[in-house]
Amino acid sequence: MEDRLTLQWQFAQHVQRVTDWPLRKVLFKYTQYWYWFKIGRPFSERNPVWQNYIAGLVKVADPIAYSLKFYETRQPLAIKQPGADNVRFGCFNYAVWGNGRVRLHFTPQDVTQSILGKAQQPHRLAELKAMFQHIRSYVRNPKTVTGGSWLYNIIAYRRLFPPQYLATARKVGGQ
Repeated sequence: MEDRLTLQWQFAQHVQRVTDWPLRKVLFKYTQYWYWFKIGRPFSERNPVWQNYIAGLVKVADPIAYSLKFYETRQPLAIKQPGADNVRFGCFNYAVWGNGRVRLHFTPQDVTQSILGKAQQPHRLAELKAMFQHIRSYVRNPKTVTGGSWLYNIIAYRRLFPPQYLATARKVGGQ
């Protein structure tokens, strides 16, 4: 996990240099820290858990060590989503949001191969199928499936989803 935190930190520093935004804003908008820290809702810079992380961050000499420690203390407190129970389906998992919304997540498990390559497509499709079977069995009244990843800009990722799903996509945020 330290490697992931370091890579995201380096990326955040680069974005900060390019945008001249405060680091706290860049960490919030452009890293996976929120997700890794299992903060949950509401997704806001004003969330008290996020504010606690940022307040501690400005006081330390080694931000990676601090972030790793924060990550480790958050893991036992992880919010268990109803039905999902942190179950993974290969590269996919999901969270249940309010009003029957199901949020898809994609987290590659093996980055030594082309996980979105044509040869891997049957595996990804099988993972999605298994996940949706799980959702049907364990999520009460699922109504909407939401994805919010930059990966939808990649043809190899989009080909995993039916055209009807992709047709509902819309750009969010101002960036």
